[in-house]
This record gives sequence, C-alpha cells and structure tokens, in this order.
Amino acid sequence: MQRVSTGIIGLDRLLRGGLPAGSMSLVLGTTGSGKSTLGKQVLFGALTKNRTAVLVDTYEPLQRAKEIMMSFEWDGELLAGMIFVDCYSWRTGIESGKYFGNPKNLTEFSIAVSDLLKKEIAPNSHARFVLDSFSDFIMHAGAESSQKFLESLKARLTERKVTSLVILEEGLHEQKTNAAIEYITDGTIRMKYEEGGRYLMVSRMLATPVTLKWIPFTLARGLELAVANYFR
Repeated sequence: MQRVSTGIIGLDRLLRGGLPAGSMSLVLGTTGSGKSTLGKQVLFGALTKNRTAVLVDTYEPLQRAKEIMMSFEWDGELLAGMIFVDCYSWRTGIESGKYFGNPKNLTEFSIAVSDLLKKEIAPNSHARFVLDSFSDFIMHAGAESSQKFLESLKARLTERKVTSLVILEEGLHEQKTNAAIEYITDGTIRMKYEEGGRYLMVSRMLATPVTLKWIPFTLARGLELAVANYFR
C-alpha cells in the first residue's frame, strides 16, 4: 500500500513509512496532549513536498494558527500556501477567508468542502486534510448528524486520494460516539498528557501492524519522538 509521510520521522517509522494514502485517521486525545500540533505538522510536512494542505479549524482564526505554526520555526513562506477553512469566525459573525463554515450547519459546510475539492484539489494529488476539531461539529450539530457527515466527507476525500486526520477531544463525548467515529475512520492515533509528559500510541491503522505501546514525545520544533525501543 502506498504511504504518505507525516513529516514526523518517528511517527513515519511507527506507521511503516507513513499514513496509508487516501486514508482518514482519528487523532484522539486529552486537552494539551499535542493533537493540534500533530495535525499542523502533518500539513507543514505536505507543504515541504509541494503538496496541497488544507486546515479546517474550529479553534482559532487563520492568523493565530499561522503564529502557532511559526512558533515551531516552520518556514513562514511555505505556510502561506496552506488552504484555511475558517470554522471559527461564525462565533463573531464576521466571516473571513476564501472558505468558511459553521459547525452548526453541516449542509453549508458540506457545500464549502465540495467547492474546495473542486477548485483546489486535483485527483491523485496526495493532498492532506486536517479537521480540528470534530468535537465542535458533534457539540453543535449532534452526534448522529455529524457521523453521517463524516462518512460522506471520508468518501469524497478518499475518492481524490486525500489523506486526512480528524481530531477529537477525549472525555468530551459518550463512548459510543467515539466508537462510531473509530468505525468510520481507518486508524486511530491516541495521545495523552500526564504529569510525566506527553505520550502517543498508534492503536490501529489500515494495513499496518501496530504494537500497543505508549511512546513519549516532546514538543520543540514540533513533535519529536524516539521509537528505537518500540519494535523490541
């Protein structure tokens, strides 16, 4: 199976070369565990390879997202090429950017995604797509409607060989909701933040053997993890 790099050397090793091309993976973790950084780093990695990178952000406006990414000393000129879908500014009533959406209105957001796919992403272009955070869609549109939307989104992204990450806040939703999202997606990357530090585990992944071990990582110029002992 063809793989696409995450832009994180240690994570690529865990995944036997990277994420399966065209797959959708769930990133599930607690607050502060590094989920959003992982998503942004995957997008930056795509930009370094001249691939299309799309960030759907419900947490922050574009300028703040870029400031966070640049705080890791990532190339600002490359970041300028990232496609941003503003799902934050609906709170203020001031829409910004070329693409925007509202987690309360899945129909409107679906139309925006269709427009983006048509105009920005060519088939088989190995684009990356990160949705951060799907928790806002569940909270505002409801679990059942959000799950149906995610199924449709996955089908459209997979059709164009877009590799995607869906970020979800652990502990915020019912367990059956998390289980349903895991059923829809192709893999799960779990993250946690404890007194001893931050940890990551790939608990399942399409066409990829995994070992259920928590691996410590640091946040310096992005995620950095050493996996030398992982395969022992």
